Amino acid sequence: MALLEARDTLSMKRDALAIEVVEIINSDWDLIIVDDLFWTFGFALTTLKHRLWEKNGGGGGKETKSIIYSTAGQTLLSAESIKSTGRDWVSKSPLFPFIPTDKNDAYTPKRFTHRLHALFENGAEYILMNWIGCSLQLSDSIDRLGWPLSKGLEMINIGAHCKNPGKMPEKFRKFIEEENSEGIIYVAFGTYPEWSLAPKRIISALMGAFERLNKFKIIFAYNGPPIKNLNKNILLTKWAPQLEILAHPKTKAYITHGGLKSVREGLCSGVPLILMPLFAEQAHNAQQLLVMGIGPVINKYTLTVDSVYSTIYSTVSNPKNILISKRFRSIFLDRPIKALDEGLFWIERITRLKPGRKVYFDQRPYKILVTFAADSQSHLRSMLPLINSLANAGHHIYILNMFTKEKPEKYSKNVSIIRVPLDIALQNDEQVKDMQKLMWDYTLHSPMLSLVYKMVGKVLNDVTTNRSEEFTQIINSKWDLMLVSELFNSHGYSIANLLHERDNVPYVIFSSSMIIGTQPWTKAVSFNWVTHPHPFSPNPGSGTDGAFNPIYFHHRFVHSLEGIGDLITEPLIDYYINPIFTRFNGGKPFKFSKFITQSSATFVDAIEYLGFSQPEVSEIYRIGAHCEESSKLPKEYLNFVEDPKSKGTIYVAFGTAIPWGYAPPHIIEAFFTAFSKLADYRIIFAFKGSKEFLEKREKLPQHIRIVEWAPQLDILAHSKTKVFLTHSGLKSVKESICSKTPMLAMPIFAEQNHNAHMVLKYGIGIALSKYDTDAEKLYTILKELLDNPKYEKRTEKMQNIFLDRPIYGLDEEKELT
Repeated sequence: MALLEARDTLSMKRDALAIEVVEIINSDWDLIIVDDLFWTFGFALTTLKHRLWEKNGGGGGKETKSIIYSTAGQTLLSAESIKSTGRDWVSKSPLFPFIPTDKNDAYTPKRFTHRLHALFENGAEYILMNWIGCSLQLSDSIDRLGWPLSKGLEMINIGAHCKNPGKMPEKFRKFIEEENSEGIIYVAFGTYPEWSLAPKRIISALMGAFERLNKFKIIFAYNGPPIKNLNKNILLTKWAPQLEILAHPKTKAYITHGGLKSVREGLCSGVPLILMPLFAEQAHNAQQLLVMGIGPVINKYTLTVDSVYSTIYSTVSNPKNILISKRFRSIFLDRPIKALDEGLFWIERITRLKPGRKVYFDQRPYKILVTFAADSQSHLRSMLPLINSLANAGHHIYILNMFTKEKPEKYSKNVSIIRVPLDIALQNDEQVKDMQKLMWDYTLHSPMLSLVYKMVGKVLNDVTTNRSEEFTQIINSKWDLMLVSELFNSHGYSIANLLHERDNVPYVIFSSSMIIGTQPWTKAVSFNWVTHPHPFSPNPGSGTDGAFNPIYFHHRFVHSLEGIGDLITEPLIDYYINPIFTRFNGGKPFKFSKFITQSSATFVDAIEYLGFSQPEVSEIYRIGAHCEESSKLPKEYLNFVEDPKSKGTIYVAFGTAIPWGYAPPHIIEAFFTAFSKLADYRIIFAFKGSKEFLEKREKLPQHIRIVEWAPQLDILAHSKTKVFLTHSGLKSVKESICSKTPMLAMPIFAEQNHNAHMVLKYGIGIALSKYDTDAEKLYTILKELLDNPKYEKRTEKMQNIFLDRPIYGLDEEKELT
């Protein structure tokens, strides 16, 4: 009987899901916003809508448009090509460059090996992915810093924005503001790295360095196993208010994995960055920061206690680092139109100009569907400033949120959530575990991107089958526009294509970091393989000398290989997206090239005007030049951060996806060893699984606080925040710039290496490699960020550049919509 009851229950859930899918499909969508990575259902839905519109006569009916949102970096090369923003393959680091060891190792087109690597990297992108069909593409990448980026009307970069920090939680405030602390070194590697899987040598190197930095407070966002005998200067926390820590005046350095968001938060906060790229495009970010001279890089392969310590100490001990970080924050935000405003404009513009409307300019409010990768809170947070801006302008926003555990977010009143719980134990899935281990032990190269789509496809096939009713309701609804996140958003691609072809609904792609893969080729904004670091750049190493530098042959060579890898993986990505796409689109096969071509525009949330040069075209809009407003820190953090004994706050956070539970033990030990030496600082470490970690570990020193979640923006904005130790995710990098907080960049995955390269290029932080992390090296880097004011000055300057533009990023986006 029990088995029969279980079978009946599963059957009912499956039937209910089928109804939900049908409702989504049958809904009348004006716009579908699709995450650009691994979100097959989004692709399928948009394709189905478009094809249904074509079947019913095309322009004579209502077309659901779609937007792709790239949340992890610049879009891929094929999109740049088709959108006429093709990047120079050899003039800048590819997305997946090598991890630089120091500033001298940063990508430079002057070196043949650098150009050759970039050539292969970009060539690979061209082969592997070819996004064409969306109405618009948004990217959350960092522009105007590092290598040049092209700009076009269908690809919008909206990453140049800084979120304002909120109120610092009291427990973090007390830790940060304790007396006898020279400042805070914040260490965070995003949400994906599992520190339980990190090599012991990395944890030992970090913790050893942290222990030696005993005059500083170390806040380490850490989700790994307990670390015994922590120094009082180290705070391990599953979550930390990253932005608030980085914004605190006592924060001297931000050690991060080089994820785009982490790098951005470091830039926004004006805190010197130290990047330790771990995976995917993080090496590219590290290359970019090295080239900028914002901060050094820690190489995960070669790090030691001494190297980590020296990198951190040289960063925190030099006051020029703060000045450099603040300088680049100014550059990052220095633009005529706010990045998010630009994205908002283009989204509204797409819905106004839809074929079949009798009136083009007075159709307000609009009904907009937003999709992003399943269970990817980070991608949602990248899109949230734009979503709230659209909602505040009077539009009705519907977010399709597929999650295992829903996390609270601050939505405007016109935002509605279509909740699709994932009734699967993702953490027990072997593919997920393998991916989490991969983040810590390997560097993501462009041909490996298809593996993520394979994993996502398996999950989405089950979800769309079991909850088909919800998707049917969405598809059958009427929409004016769809906003589609660029990465791993297979269901978003599917929905956007369906609505576009059936109902002529425009869709806009949102790139939440860089434009990834071959999409830049499709949008004609492909970058030069040997002059621009690949989004999946090699890890820039530890210190400040590993930034991408095209003068080095091996930099150009490796980045060219990554470009070629993009081209190789495209048919594999199409293959893994096809099962869900064909389900929504009547058996038609999925082609990224066509999907990108049909898009109305692309919004890029990158940090533009900073980092590496980028081409610009009329269909790509970079709207990332905006900073979110911070709030007052909660009392529990405020008391910790503003402890009179504290010299400053070090905020450590690695986003929502870095699996600290899989982090190598030596990395965890290195972090807490180094943090324990920074007793004069308050360290807030935010990471998933902090509760379990604290239960297994001896009592932490009072200057270290580990939390599951922290008000990052508010912490970074606090005057005592000195350093942001981050994974170099785009949002983190942007918040670092907005809060003028130097970064310690420790890239883990995806484009975070690229972000770390950018941090290094402009000297707004220092990189830390996940491969050679030890306590001594980490401590040294944190000390350098804390003691050297140049990083803070550079980050402040970078923030001024980042926001100094004629139109604020979000304002331009609002008008474009």
